[in-house]
Amino acid sequence: MALTINYLFYLVGIVLAVVAGIILTDKSHPRRLTAGGFWLVYALIFLIGDWIPVPVVGLLVVAMALIAGFGGVTGAKPKMLSEDTRRQSAKCLGNKLFVPALTIPVVTVILTLGASHLVFGGKPLIELKNVTLIGFGIGCVMTRDTVASRCAKRGG
Repeated sequence: MALTINYLFYLVGIVLAVVAGIILTDKSHPRRLTAGGFWLVYALIFLIGDWIPVPVVGLLVVAMALIAGFGGVTGAKPKMLSEDTRRQSAKCLGNKLFVPALTIPVVTVILTLGASHLVFGGKPLIELKNVTLIGFGIGCVMTRDTVASRCAKRGG
């Protein structure tokens, strides 16, 4: 079984569904129902878009455009850390802040160039026609806030 682009789509759909859930349960969000609905429809397109008829997907996209166009998608008030906490975090991270930003292109290039050699039982482990997008997705997943969380565990 090869790693295909569909797995990346499912992952994006799950992330979008979580975002929708966070927005829908946030009582302080100014437009929680329309914004949460927007992200939920977006998640559904990623998760079950293969099984929805194309005209229905088109209608969902038009509905999303109308929601966004009429101001239904707004951000909540961010919960900011104190100035002192942000300065300590910046001091702790230093140049390590660039590690996640550089991980994405490095992983993408390595997988793009090496995917043809990743074969098990005569079958490629990564779908070769979408290897660059899959590599990009894997690189994005690998950057998940690991540098900042290590800094936070040490106390800033």
